[in-house]
Amino acid sequence: MSEFPDGIQLGNLLLSLMLILGLIFASVWALKRLTLFTQPAGGKLKVLASLSLGARERAILVQAGDQQLLLGVAPGRVATLHVFEEPMELEPAKGQSQTVFAQQLAKFFPSNSAPGQK
Repeated sequence: MSEFPDGIQLGNLLLSLMLILGLIFASVWALKRLTLFTQPAGGKLKVLASLSLGARERAILVQAGDQQLLLGVAPGRVATLHVFEEPMELEPAKGQSQTVFAQQLAKFFPSNSAPGQK
């Protein structure tokens, strides 16, 4: 008898090995997608609020250190819309933070025109 398993057992062994390797790669991919491998910014960068402006466009209020920035985000493009001199006060109420953000945003842009248009 040989030390190697017969063809059926070898096939089962290789199939099991491929399955385990596939699970490892899938787990690593899932962890990367969940951003668990990214290094934190030390709490100095966080998204305070977000507002959908269209199908793929968003206005995002970001806290970067001591400054607050209003960013326009679209596919392949990020633009600074406004840098706030004084931080905006947002109420932490559930479901109401986007409404407060929308009200604050409406003060800067009239409802007739979209941001970036004249």
